[in-house]
Amino acid sequence: MIQDRLQGPKVLIVAVVILSCGDVSGQDADPSPSFTRDVAPIIFKNCTVCHRPGQSAPFSLLNYRDAMRRAKQIVQVTGSRYMPPWLPDRNGPAFDSNRSLSDEQIQIIRRWVEAGTPEGDPDDLPAVPQWEQGWALGPPDLVLTLEAYELGAEDLDVFRNIVVANPLESVRYVQALEFRPESLAVHHAIIQVDRSATCRRQDLRDPGPGFGGMDMGRSEAPDGHFIGWTPGKATRRLPDKMAWLLHPKSDLVVQMHLTATGKIEWVEAQIGLYFTDDPPQLFPCNIVLSREDIDIPAGRSDHLIEDEYVFPADAHLVVIYPHAHYLGKDVHVTAVFPDGQSRSLLHIGDWDFNWQDDYRYAEPIALPRGTRLTMRWQYDNSRDNPRNPYQPPRRVRYGLRSEDEMGTVSLQVLPDNPEDQLLLQLTEWRSRVRKNPGNWYAMNVLAAALLEHGSVGEAMRLLKRVQELNPDFPDGANNLGRALLMKGKVTESIGYFRRTLRLQPDHDSANAALGSALVRLGQTSQAITHYREVLEKWPHLYVARVRLGNLLADRGQLAEAMGQYRVALDTHPGLAEAHQSLAVCYMMQRQFGPAIEHYRRTIALQPENANAHFALGRCLQQQNNIDAALEHLGQAVRLDPENELYRRILQQLRGGKR
Repeated sequence: MIQDRLQGPKVLIVAVVILSCGDVSGQDADPSPSFTRDVAPIIFKNCTVCHRPGQSAPFSLLNYRDAMRRAKQIVQVTGSRYMPPWLPDRNGPAFDSNRSLSDEQIQIIRRWVEAGTPEGDPDDLPAVPQWEQGWALGPPDLVLTLEAYELGAEDLDVFRNIVVANPLESVRYVQALEFRPESLAVHHAIIQVDRSATCRRQDLRDPGPGFGGMDMGRSEAPDGHFIGWTPGKATRRLPDKMAWLLHPKSDLVVQMHLTATGKIEWVEAQIGLYFTDDPPQLFPCNIVLSREDIDIPAGRSDHLIEDEYVFPADAHLVVIYPHAHYLGKDVHVTAVFPDGQSRSLLHIGDWDFNWQDDYRYAEPIALPRGTRLTMRWQYDNSRDNPRNPYQPPRRVRYGLRSEDEMGTVSLQVLPDNPEDQLLLQLTEWRSRVRKNPGNWYAMNVLAAALLEHGSVGEAMRLLKRVQELNPDFPDGANNLGRALLMKGKVTESIGYFRRTLRLQPDHDSANAALGSALVRLGQTSQAITHYREVLEKWPHLYVARVRLGNLLADRGQLAEAMGQYRVALDTHPGLAEAHQSLAVCYMMQRQFGPAIEHYRRTIALQPENANAHFALGRCLQQQNNIDAALEHLGQAVRLDPENELYRRILQQLRGGKR
């Protein structure tokens, strides 16, 4: 009895302790994840942008049944980080639109599958994402439809460049571009602009829509902007003041990487363009690190190439775009700053040609003058590379076909001082020519930049070499004519301008330069006749039109000259030279109000134009707006401190105000 009485409380105490421990254990244990509470938020945010009806992914993941049926596959592709597709190292700089999953998210999915894929409480399920029907940014200002291309059921790896005519009759500022593939066969796309019409001519030589291959001809990234599409990539408007210019008569060129879907596909993609009325004021430029001497032996798994670029001026890195083909394995871009510190700007340890993309930094990275950027690509040409298109492996060299190899890193860079853009590009193109002395295209681009920089002698040496390597290149002949004209060899320059026009009759720069050369020879009437004949055939040649206006203004034919400037501005409202010339005509007629308006527009487009600031100051002085006049006259002196006229007028106005 006593024993029972003693044991009773013990049993009760032990039971209470056990129950208490059980409750604590239940509170601290990590419950199995459920679909509704834990997995659905991850999938809805990171996967369903592609894994839904009508998109590029092969199956949908909009509900529990979809995810449960694919559970093991989801664990595998997320655990290996094959999905969601995101190549950069997650420990590097922060990028916008990072689609990668965290380690914690991957573990949640794994534990959910290990627990038997429980669905969970339906009340925990978040709302299924809703997407805009149609265009992501609303109705575009202009929709362009690409010519349809027929892809065969077994065409596994096709690159097709579709040339899209631009119907605009005036220059427009593009703030956003959305690409709609309209076919599951489109793997990715790159969009560039061709102002030379060479891609259009290349299209005409190819029997099918567009032309084949990875070489996009002479098209370029517009105003330094990378424009592309990959599955799941969000369409965004460009930052303020950074729109790009789409000129009339220029073509859009869309390179699509197409892969078979098991049936014949009619690929008829669309482009939506969104415009802004605000002219760009920030102009990025492209710096490309690359090597063209790639030669990878068969069986080699660790072949390396490197390139570097030293910044000659302060700048900020905005976007980075790596590119290689199927043998690419690892790419690393590193910055070494002037103080000796280094920073990784991009690392991809498992390159996948099929998921290439450009990456915009969450915050632009400052690169002070003297910063050294190094690019290193590693290639795997062994049997162990599952992406190697050749088994057994064979020797692979540089080339633009997908079975060749490339290694580039393109940088969108915004110079801190806009005047340094030319210096940044000169440094890059000098490097290209040094690495590849036979690259006539690089020589011509470098020479054109040197002419802008005033280095005429060096430019002429390069352009003569371009003529030796490719005498039928219109831009090379035109630039050599420009160099000769700058050297005062007018008659000789005319020969090269005429040669350019035989190769490309509607070459705007050559037509304008030929007229200028005739004026230099005293043949002003012949120059005017030349411009009139050219504009009768090609009225869109705005440079020739402005040159004609200038000649007419010099003769006192102001009304006709102003008409020419207005026509040029109707199609090219961002043409600073036309605004300034029109302002001069108004000023000559003492119409200071409209003169001020056009000088202001000139300065908005060319903030460093000292002459425009001076003339605007004089107009404001005539309207007795002395404070504003002093501001612009002072700006003219700051921009051109050696100009005695600017300094004298500023001093007189300051003295008069006192």
